[in-house]
Amino acid sequence: MAIHLQQKELDILSLLVHASKPMAISEIVATDPSYTTNIVQPIIRKFCEMNLVEVADIVYNKKALTRTFRPTASANAILEELFLKEYRSFRQLFSDNTLLASMVQSELDSTQDAAEIQRLEQILETFKKNL
Repeated sequence: MAIHLQQKELDILSLLVHASKPMAISEIVATDPSYTTNIVQPIIRKFCEMNLVEVADIVYNKKALTRTFRPTASANAILEELFLKEYRSFRQLFSDNTLLASMVQSELDSTQDAAEIQRLEQILETFKKNL
């Protein structure tokens, strides 16, 4: 399924996927000064129609009832698909070694645990076996 998302849409979907709890539109708006309710609300509506997010709950926000939203299972798949599409386009510009080295280097700059390093080593071992 080919899906094209604008940068703001991608940012909001990523925000919802990485959120620790379902978010109301007002909470999404509060995360970025460039967001307004008039920007976020149509994006959330579009995501609901595309089955990327769903209503998680209806809660009180101050004195009004508000819907909170969470990503559906397909949201992660869509983000992975978009990443792979971008990766394939970059593969035409750079070698796999350069791209892989850049990705690993970016991970070394963040906090890393032994389990993640072991997972990367397993991926490389599997790649070596398939050569």
